[in-house]
Amino acid sequence: MSKSWSQEEIQKLTELTLKYRQNNEQINWESVVKQMVTRSEAQCKSYYSNILKKQLNIQTRKNHTWNKTEILSLWTLAINYNADFNQIINNFEVFRSFTIKQLQSQWNQLQTRQKLFIERMKSYLTKEDQIQLLSNKQLLTDHFYLRIGSQRKPVIQKLLEKSGDIVNDNGYEPDMSEIRGYEAFFGDFDPDSLLEYYNNELSRRKLTYLKQTD
Repeated sequence: MSKSWSQEEIQKLTELTLKYRQNNEQINWESVVKQMVTRSEAQCKSYYSNILKKQLNIQTRKNHTWNKTEILSLWTLAINYNADFNQIINNFEVFRSFTIKQLQSQWNQLQTRQKLFIERMKSYLTKEDQIQLLSNKQLLTDHFYLRIGSQRKPVIQKLLEKSGDIVNDNGYEPDMSEIRGYEAFFGDFDPDSLLEYYNNELSRRKLTYLKQTD
């Protein structure tokens, strides 16, 4: 039996140790060795502990760039499994090469970004939306209001241009049916919420105007 490990053996050991990783540290070596017919259990453990484990840690812990699929998967699983990252690592192949610390860190970052973004987007959200998003039940990028939020305000601003004298109101009453025509942006607003949203934007516009003329 050759003392040096071939590339094929290294690749196979890598795949098997990831496949039979029972939790963050333990590997089912009995299952690994059954498929590593060219090496003994002692050889597999030695190579993994002295060389392979360090290489895997460098690849996954420091150099990994999270893609959208991984982020969405982590978000969903962390919610469904109450952030039990050990269980997630054991049951889902996509995270077998990750450590608990990695997943926890990314999860914390996602929650922080979510809260900060909601704070910035409050003018586009109903109270129900804010509660839903802050409860971490839905990722920001999947939420209807935030998908179109950046486009909603310009639409309102265009309609505000028709309000005439924004300081004295000029007896203008907004045509909610006209706003309703922008179904992609406001189709899920009830009439009262839509009017409240419009009036809030109008009030902000007035306040900005008055500050500029002081």
